[in-house]
Amino acid sequence: MGLSSSEILELSFAGSTVTVGGVKLESFVDDANPIEFQDCDIANIEYSLNGRMIRSVKPHGIMMSVTLWPGSPDDTKLFNICMKYHCNDGNYSGDVNQELKATISVQGGRVSPINLSKGTLVSFPGGVGVSGKGKMNGRTYTFIFNSIE
Repeated sequence: MGLSSSEILELSFAGSTVTVGGVKLESFVDDANPIEFQDCDIANIEYSLNGRMIRSVKPHGIMMSVTLWPGSPDDTKLFNICMKYHCNDGNYSGDVNQELKATISVQGGRVSPINLSKGTLVSFPGGVGVSGKGKMNGRTYTFIFNSIE
């Protein structure tokens, strides 16, 4: 069950659901950000010898993370999908060049839907972490997308 370019990752913040490769995710953590986007740096700023600002554009992607309860059915399903991207003993069991698509929508009409494409898996948890308080940490899966449609 690999992710193909035709499969869509859909997000609904108000309903707290995510669908990845046909797998609906609902087991979001309550003590961390369940869905998060990193800031996109779009320019390098330098100054010349006379103090003039020099701006140069740099390539960037849109990085998105989803954090789930460890061991939940949703976490297990997503982990199994991500294992196809893992290099196990020097061999990939899936196509690491497969592109993901994403549709991000917030229920209630506050934000227009955003379509992302040309994405890939960046990282996934190799195991289950435990905090100093003796509680299992949420498991975070990170994706990056290159195009906004």
